[in-house]
Amino acid sequence: MPVTHLTTDSAHAREWISPAVATYIAQQLSLAGSQFLKLVTVIVVPLTNPDGYEYTHTTDRFWRKNRRRNIDPSGCVGIDLNRNWNISWGNLDGTSNDPCSFQYCGDSAFSEPETRAIRNLTAIFLQKLSAYISLHSYGQLVLHPWGHTDKKPPEYKKLMSMGKKLLRALNNNSHSGYMAGQSSWVLYRSTGTSDDYMYNLGVPYTYTVELPNTDSFELPTSEILPTAEHVWEAFVCFVGEVIGTPRAKSFCSKRIVTAINDYNVTISSWVDKGVPLAEAKTRVLNDYKKKLADK
Repeated sequence: MPVTHLTTDSAHAREWISPAVATYIAQQLSLAGSQFLKLVTVIVVPLTNPDGYEYTHTTDRFWRKNRRRNIDPSGCVGIDLNRNWNISWGNLDGTSNDPCSFQYCGDSAFSEPETRAIRNLTAIFLQKLSAYISLHSYGQLVLHPWGHTDKKPPEYKKLMSMGKKLLRALNNNSHSGYMAGQSSWVLYRSTGTSDDYMYNLGVPYTYTVELPNTDSFELPTSEILPTAEHVWEAFVCFVGEVIGTPRAKSFCSKRIVTAINDYNVTISSWVDKGVPLAEAKTRVLNDYKKKLADK
């Protein structure tokens, strides 16, 4: 039975790199082929806060929340979707009950259609769900629960061990600089978050990845694709570690190579990373021809 992973963007509107990376992961999965997808089912939700995201493009680049019109005399707009989950919700440690705060948690847990949608999606796959990754920015961090308390979670050593493997994969496939640890220790306490909620449901490997860079939400355009590529490669390694079989782990040393054949058809396959690109494309085409000949 394939292992199932759920990956979402941050739900924070201003963190543009997270939906870009999530979309790239979805694109790469479309090229990954049955040899990889027989091992794992990956559910990607690339944009969980569309109204807020649009608002950052049209009006306020640094808007964080969704665009909910709150019933409040202040007229302030929006809920922080990553404070709206039903795990220590409303505990005012790293969140706020002030509608004007950028960390406003809403008037109840799951008050927002965006968080309810992910909750309902999770419920469908929960019995098969082995990992959850929430992509955020910025900071270059790999964070695991808990965020709502400084207490260590159950299976702390297991979470830390897998988190360090994800950390190494990120650092090996990019400029180094990622750090890992418990969210409440490394970053700050935060309540009502998606990763704490998923872990509390029993998803064994639950992480928030704070993407580049280290000091700004505005990642230079030139760094978008390289960031997406290194996160994808690290994700493949992470999947292999979660599954744990030699076959699954072998994909960590490979990459997806695409080539166009004589009939203008795009062919893709996995090739060892050490093979030069031109040679790798030739291999992909030759392997495809061989498969056709063997039919």
